[in-house]
Amino acid sequence: MQHLLAKNVADEAERPPWLHLFAGEAKIWTQNGSFENPNSVYVPDDGDLKQIFQNNGVFFAWRPEKGSFSDREALYRSFGLPYLSESVDISLAQKVEHDKVDPDYLTQSAKILIATWIREKSLIDYERLLEKGVLLTLWNTTEARAWSEPPLVYNQLSNAI
Repeated sequence: MQHLLAKNVADEAERPPWLHLFAGEAKIWTQNGSFENPNSVYVPDDGDLKQIFQNNGVFFAWRPEKGSFSDREALYRSFGLPYLSESVDISLAQKVEHDKVDPDYLTQSAKILIATWIREKSLIDYERLLEKGVLLTLWNTTEARAWSEPPLVYNQLSNAI
């Protein structure tokens, strides 16, 4: 089944008619040991987010112990399963008081190395990040030490989280 879906996921028109009917009726086996509707199952591609949501009634797609989620991406996408990292937006609930310090990690040299590495690996990505102002934001970012753990807000972007 996975091979059939992977082969045809790019062009839905090429899928056999029965496959579309099957996908509409199928249930997804979850890590909770139950079958659930695809619209209530997420692909847990972010371990930190999974820990936050795993005890809150969120269902995560099962995968074999030695497999990876990327190996089954075509299968998950064909059933419309959202990836957890694409479904949640994380932001600060409020500004956190902090001390500006001489950077230990995000030094000017580190910023130059990050930008250089991106440019060497993919000129297209580098130019896109440059056009969107991401590299300028990186350059203007400063390192700070917070006095307390920052309060985070997790905002739903899709489905039922």
